[in-house]
Amino acid sequence: MLATDTTVDYTTPDSDVTAHCRVHIYYRTQRAVVVLSDAPDNPGPGIVDAVPQVATEVLHRYGLDVERTTWVVHSPAGAGGLPESYDLVELVWDGERFTGEPEWGQVPLQNIEWLTRQDEGEKGR
Repeated sequence: MLATDTTVDYTTPDSDVTAHCRVHIYYRTQRAVVVLSDAPDNPGPGIVDAVPQVATEVLHRYGLDVERTTWVVHSPAGAGGLPESYDLVELVWDGERFTGEPEWGQVPLQNIEWLTRQDEGEKGR
């Protein structure tokens, strides 16, 4: 079930431009699935440059359980014919924030649809 649909602002060390991304939080089988998406009107660096930082902010802001949260980065189809993609992101938690370089793994679209779909019993809640 979609619980949150918002945007988060961020900056990166390589840019002083404030960027933003879309954040969708779904609850599925007692897990939170957070989808961070590049926003089409984002004036700054893409979300791939700030995943640990944005994930830390989202985790704290929404009180998510680090052990029961799955992180996905969504890149919409882009200029130059780049296809839409979803990537599962593994992050290292140090007790306060996510650190280091994320590990990336592509996720088939049907898996994303399952993770984010609304079950019949959840509709209208």
